[in-house]
Amino acid sequence: MNRQPTPGDWEAKAENAYVCAQVWCDGRILADVYGEDRATRQANAEVMAAGPELLAQLEAIITQLDAAGLIVPPNARSAVDKARGRA
Repeated sequence: MNRQPTPGDWEAKAENAYVCAQVWCDGRILADVYGEDRATRQANAEVMAAGPELLAQLEAIITQLDAAGLIVPPNARSAVDKARGRA
């Protein structure tokens, strides 16, 4: 199964006195983000929000390396499989 993440631009929203850090996409909340402290929660949200773009870029790099006959770093494919729910 090749699951797809929510399409659109993901963004991290900082926590405030009323809500924890969150990840949003096109006006919809995707995730409440928790962690040990405020800085960690914000860092976690930022990494999560960058996820779809990072995954797409890694897949493009793997494709380009394969096409050029170059070696793909050993954990690159397993990272993509993990993100796609195939690991």
